[in-house]
Amino acid sequence: MTYTTFYPEDVADRLEYLIKNDNERNKKIKAGLDYVGALDWEKSARKLEKIIIDRLEGSSFIDSCNGNTHKNNVKASVVIPVKNGGARFIDVIDSVLRQRTPWYYEVIILDSESDDDSLEHIPKLENIYIYTIPKSQFNHGETRNFGACKANGEFIVFLTHDAIPANEWWLYNMVTHLEHYPNAAGAFGKHVAHEESGYFTTLEIDSHFSQFENYPLFLSNKTKKANTTGYQQWQQILHYFSDNNSCMKRDILLKIPFRNVKYGEDQLWALDAIASGYGKVYTPSSIVRHSHEYDIETTYNRAKIDAAYFKFFFGYELIDSEDELFRVSESYKKDIMITCYEKMLPDELGEKQIAIINARLKGYFDGRLESQFFEISNNTRSQF
Repeated sequence: MTYTTFYPEDVADRLEYLIKNDNERNKKIKAGLDYVGALDWEKSARKLEKIIIDRLEGSSFIDSCNGNTHKNNVKASVVIPVKNGGARFIDVIDSVLRQRTPWYYEVIILDSESDDDSLEHIPKLENIYIYTIPKSQFNHGETRNFGACKANGEFIVFLTHDAIPANEWWLYNMVTHLEHYPNAAGAFGKHVAHEESGYFTTLEIDSHFSQFENYPLFLSNKTKKANTTGYQQWQQILHYFSDNNSCMKRDILLKIPFRNVKYGEDQLWALDAIASGYGKVYTPSSIVRHSHEYDIETTYNRAKIDAAYFKFFFGYELIDSEDELFRVSESYKKDIMITCYEKMLPDELGEKQIAIINARLKGYFDGRLESQFFEISNNTRSQF
């Protein structure tokens, strides 16, 4: 460190002196490095943590974070549909039960006649409830509506059996964030890839959720569209919702339940909520680990369903012409090749990702003509 006065001329003179005097400058550099080398950010953070905890010691917050037992006053109900969840589902339950909150919460498991042994590992606790749903009666919308009916919480939090809360503050952050916005009907959180996921899967998920940080966290039909955002892109941002990691206010969910549909009940619920005058919230601090590694055939088939879904319910096409299919494909191919070069990734990995992307885009193009997949569904709001 070099001392000087606050006058610009003195600062300039001192800088000039250090620039021209190698020995003096090197002495200052060494002294600075020696000083910061003795610092320990971990110890400093622990000291600050201890100060905060000491101040809160004895308060209801600390007591409740270590196991609130006021089960007659449930703040949140975590609802998890499951079918043969396996080891990952056990990790989900373990993480859910480690949540730290200043209020009582319950866990509701909706099992579709699983025939693995995952349910046998669920601890028998007074705040865990298991309901069996016949496989023949499972429906993405109706099953979640059933879970909401069984819930006692003011807030209904939905997970899937493969979405693992990333830390012990996931639930508190989700509920508190939604509670902050009086006119919000629901909130959805951030996804990150499972640790064993491939490079491009991780990159895609990070890119998808980072886009929501370019907009206000609370969105409604009164939110002004950014000038740089196209109409279709804005519609996608506005109705996007993921009940892999979400929270709804129970009183609103009872009034605006999930539709009885085969697929995509979450985004349709957001559409209905926003059309009813409510808003939605993105909660980037409520993070789950959730990702899939799909092969080419599965990618194509899922993309066809996505395209039919958006065409039928929202009225737009993800890829509307062969020219757009070619143009978008070439753009992705270029980006993937550049990424592989810059990150020194194997050529085979890039070629595989290009094939996956092409399958997805082809599915988007072909699927726009297959809206009959949804026409045979009951496209009405579900009733309790």
